[in-house]
This record gives sequence, structure tokens and C-alpha cells, in this order.
Amino acid sequence: MLGSIKINKKQYTPEEYNLFKMYYCTLCKNIKSRYGFIYTIFLSYDITYIFMLQNNFIANQTTKLRCGMKRTICISNIDENIISFYTDLNLLSVYFKNMDDIHDQNSLTSRLIKIMLTPLYSKIKKKNPRLVSQYREIMLNLFENEKNYCDDEYLYTIKSFSKDLANLFTSDLNSSNKIIISRIIYTVVFFIYLNDAIEDIDSDIKEQQFNPIVEKGCFKSKNKYAMESTKEDIRKLLTQNNLNFEILLDSIDREYGTLLKKLYYSILSEKTRTFLSGEEI
Repeated sequence: MLGSIKINKKQYTPEEYNLFKMYYCTLCKNIKSRYGFIYTIFLSYDITYIFMLQNNFIANQTTKLRCGMKRTICISNIDENIISFYTDLNLLSVYFKNMDDIHDQNSLTSRLIKIMLTPLYSKIKKKNPRLVSQYREIMLNLFENEKNYCDDEYLYTIKSFSKDLANLFTSDLNSSNKIIISRIIYTVVFFIYLNDAIEDIDSDIKEQQFNPIVEKGCFKSKNKYAMESTKEDIRKLLTQNNLNFEILLDSIDREYGTLLKKLYYSILSEKTRTFLSGEEI
């Protein structure tokens, strides 16, 4: 789940942009202190967004730091263990996303990235073996579900993976809103992975990779009835998912709901928008 949240400064007020940047810089600082500057290149907007979703009910206290030649602002009153937890989740997401690429394609690029990330993975495993074990189990379940694909429940793989990650993200959360936050994160992860599956339709057909939408919609054989039926089903699912996200978010008193909604809807890519409009991909 990397690269789906988009940050276009024109779409956000200066206050909104700077707020998101504070959460981003907070995680970046922690990656640098725990694992070294080089690994800050792997910090994801997607993980930053979920980190913000879980923690923005806290009244932010900030501190100014120097980052290279610039001054930056970090949040200073979020528990250090929570920040480190999200730092490790971010880097593990990169590692296991690459392992998924190796599982699907085994390309030279993914194998080279694995060589680069293996020392980092070993460090995280030493610091947080329980988290590594939990994430590894989620990935094994994903591979197993892909292998046992069934047309009758074609999005089970995405739904199950989204639920597993939402539970993992909130596993150490101590809050009366834990269940609601877990459900919000589920809607975000589901949206990200469904958007990814739609974006990858053409490449997955070409490279003969598993994609539940391709299988259900008979996109390889260009069966128009199956394709249109699947598109309509996904439109309904996404509409309901978006509604669930907004209702759940509004049920928690949050000062920055408008920003969180803008970031959520930035997940929708132009290719997915075209797909949902009923046009050919």
C-alpha cells in the first residue's frame, strides 16, 4: 500500500498541508534515528495518513528541528512507542510489498531491492519480532487466499487483507475509539487495494498475474456482459465504502475531518475514475 495517497499543494490550504507535513516529518525523524538516513526514502504518504488518522485526536504539541538545510516541525507529544510502531510498519510494508512483487513476477528489480532491504528487515526483526511475525502471517494468508480464489467471493482476498492490516495497525491502540478507528482504517486499506487492482488490470493480463477483477470480469476474453456486471458491482461497493468512511470519521470528534476526507479521496486514480465511468480501460 504505497503511493496511493497524493499530496498536491494546490488542493490543500497551507494549514492542511503543514499539518500533514508535521506527521510525515515525525515519522521521517524516527526512521532516521532508528535505522539511518538512507531508509527515509521509503517513507510512504499512505502510512503517514493512517498514522495521522489514528493520532490526530491528540492536541498537537510541536518542536522545531533542522532537517538538512531547512527547519522542520515535528509532533512531540505522541508516544514514542506509537511513532516507532508506525515507523516499523512503514518499512515492513515496503519490504513485504517487494516480496509480493517477487512472488508475482520475480523481476530483476524486485530481487535487487530485496538485497537492499534484507539488512533493514533483520534490524526490524531484532527490535520488533512480534510485529514482523504478525505481518509475515498476513502476507502468507494473502498468498493462500490468492491461490484459493473463488468467483462467488471474488474480492475476499482484498477484504481479508484489509481487515488483517486494520487489526494490525490498531493492535496496540489504547483508545475508547479503537473499534471505530480500526473500521476507518479498513475502509482506507480496502480503497487503496481495490484502486490498485483496477489500475493493474492491463499489466496483470499482459504478465498473466493474479487479479480478482480480471478473473471475475472475464477481462482476458473481453466478455462484455461480465465486464460491465463487475464494473457495476465495484461502483456499488466503492460507493458504500466511501459512505462508511465518512460516517465513521464523522462519528469521532475530529478537528481535521475535511483534510482527512481530501486525503482519502486522493486515492482515486484517473484510471480508476475512467473504469468507474463505464468506459474502457
